[in-house]
Amino acid sequence: MESPRYYMQLGTPLRNPARAYEILLRARQTQLQALRELYLLHKSVELDAYQVSKNGTEIRLRGLERSAGIAPRPVQSRDRVHTTLSLEDKVLTSEKDGLTYANVLTSGLHRSINQYRDLFTKPKLKNAMLSTCVVALAQQLCGINVFAFYSRAVNFVFGLLAIRRIDTWGRRKLMLTTLPLMSLFLAAAALVFIHDYWKTHIPALVVFIYLFSAVYSPSLGPIPFTLASESFPLAQREAGCSVAIAVNLFFAGVLTVCYPELDHATKSWGGLALFSGLNLVAFVLVFFLVEETKGFELEELNAIFAVPKRTFIRHQLKYLRYLWLTRFEKK
Repeated sequence: MESPRYYMQLGTPLRNPARAYEILLRARQTQLQALRELYLLHKSVELDAYQVSKNGTEIRLRGLERSAGIAPRPVQSRDRVHTTLSLEDKVLTSEKDGLTYANVLTSGLHRSINQYRDLFTKPKLKNAMLSTCVVALAQQLCGINVFAFYSRAVNFVFGLLAIRRIDTWGRRKLMLTTLPLMSLFLAAAALVFIHDYWKTHIPALVVFIYLFSAVYSPSLGPIPFTLASESFPLAQREAGCSVAIAVNLFFAGVLTVCYPELDHATKSWGGLALFSGLNLVAFVLVFFLVEETKGFELEELNAIFAVPKRTFIRHQLKYLRYLWLTRFEKK
């Protein structure tokens, strides 16, 4: 089913509240519930797109005014909603009723530039981008691309577990639970290769590889893309997801270039041992840099990512100290 939020995005020719209402009507039991959620979506998207500074001046996404040919002006907070809707109507009318292809291309370029600029200038978006990029990097550090193509059936079957567990256990908890296990299975596979008669232990090697893939599938398989799609406000979602996926694919390319030489130089066991260690590196990165998003509405994630990373890291260090004091000092 399509996302109704997508059709409620402000300042784009794709905005179609009627289509969003049709989708909600199919997902909800009554018209009243659909209308209520449509209104909540509208207010949510409005708050994402329009921010009010401390002195009451509206900070507007510049691409919206430029695409409509309207000069932005300061707006008092009490008039914000009415001015916002008026501006949006002008933009949509302008875009739908007379813009040339060059104008549409220019307005789209302005929006894209603004989206990427916001990712690097707004603290909440920078935090969200760092978290999603860390998880995207962790997917490559775990070593799945080394032999994932030989275990597609296992990857698919165990990937089905993510449908329920990703929301009941949480993204962060799943990764922190599975990364040490993946490290263990890769280390065991490396030990098989070290043995002089490793060819006689191929069944054990296959078992460890399948166990690794089974643990990977419901965790680092879908989580990087799930987290990227939910961590950014609607106005910056395309840019944020593109950065996270670009990081993922870039390091996948690095692995493609570097791993064959490493595998040849170390007779396979060195590469597996390296990825076993990188899984532990990914565990540390996730523990200190990735927030839990389970159980939060998309609107509430703004508050999650508003917490500075330094504050989050200090909290994690205090948590480790608490675990040490409660579990070891009592003994």
